[in-house]
Amino acid sequence: MHRTIRPDGTTRMLHGRGEVVLNEKEEPTKMLGTAQDVTELKQYEAEIEKKNAELENMNKELSSFAYVASHDLQEPLRKIQVLSKRILEKEISGLSADGRECFRRMENAANRMQQLINDLLSYSRTAVRETHFEPTDLNNLLQQVKMDLNEKLATTSAIIETGLLPKLHQRLH
Repeated sequence: MHRTIRPDGTTRMLHGRGEVVLNEKEEPTKMLGTAQDVTELKQYEAEIEKKNAELENMNKELSSFAYVASHDLQEPLRKIQVLSKRILEKEISGLSADGRECFRRMENAANRMQQLINDLLSYSRTAVRETHFEPTDLNNLLQQVKMDLNEKLATTSAIIETGLLPKLHQRLH
């Protein structure tokens, strides 16, 4: 690889390759070779390296944000869970069947939110840990989603129809 400067002052990068051809007495008789202008290729490589560095910085910032955000979300969620538990422990007899069902669903939603926060924390640490996966039945996941959307599905008369879903592998925490 060598650099040349043209008469107009522009600099070009050239990649050269050559070979000496020898006769039967092992004497050089001629030289064959090629030269290729790789200026644009080198410019693209430099741009890609710059973009990769920017992406790495953005990923670090995103990871930091995910970590901070997940920690900040945990405290209000804990309060919701504690207060919900207190109400259920002390006031359960005064609640209607519908009220108990609403509290049960609220607890499920809070538990799922806790899992999402844990997932967010795990995601923010993926760059420093090896990832392990476990089988996850998407049919069970769909049932949970249907339970979460039960009221919305009922009020909109929406129906979710699926065939048998596969098992996938999800990241362990």
